[in-house]
Formats: sequence, structure tokens, C-alpha cells
Amino acid sequence: MQLKNWVQERFGGTGSALLDDAQLSDTELKRDIYKLEHKLEGLEDDMNDHEVKYRKLLKKGAQASELKRETYAQKAELDKKKYAVKKKKYQNYRLKLGTAISVQGMREV
Repeated sequence: MQLKNWVQERFGGTGSALLDDAQLSDTELKRDIYKLEHKLEGLEDDMNDHEVKYRKLLKKGAQASELKRETYAQKAELDKKKYAVKKKKYQNYRLKLGTAISVQGMREV
């Protein structure tokens, strides 16, 4: 699918506002790309932390007594949900970053 068609479907209209320097300067676009990359790195770190914590809780729960297993299971489930939320944010930021990089490329062309 061509970028122009994707922009039309995703954002409506012609998407020309995204390609117009007056609407979004090159400096602002570069700043947005930098911020998105930085947010993605932070989310990756957070997701890794939640995954590690989730696995540790599962391991501790497997070794714990029957009474404590439920507590470990609840804590692990909470970290699994936190991971899912971070993953959703990560996917949204990746989409925005891809769009910004595409806009930057189209401007260069």
C-alpha cells in the first residue's frame, strides 16, 4: 500500500497537512521522532522489567506453599497486565514513529 493511500485511510483527507512544512516544521518533526524513539526505549525497558518480574513471581510461586501460591499468582497476573498495557502503548508509539519517519522521507523526496 502506498503511503498516500495509507495516510488517507488513517487520517482522512489527503494527508497533505502532514507533508506541509507550514503545518509541521522539519525541526518539530525531528523533535517528535526523537521523543518517540526515547519513549519506545523506555517502554522496552519497562516491558522487560515486567517480564522478568513476572517470571520470578511464577518461579517463587511454584516453590511456595499452597497458601502463598495464590498471592504469587495474583502478583504475577498484575505484572502480566502491566506488560500488556505497556505493549499496547509501545505499538501505538511505533505506529506514530513509522508515520513520522515516512513523512520525513516523503519530504526529502
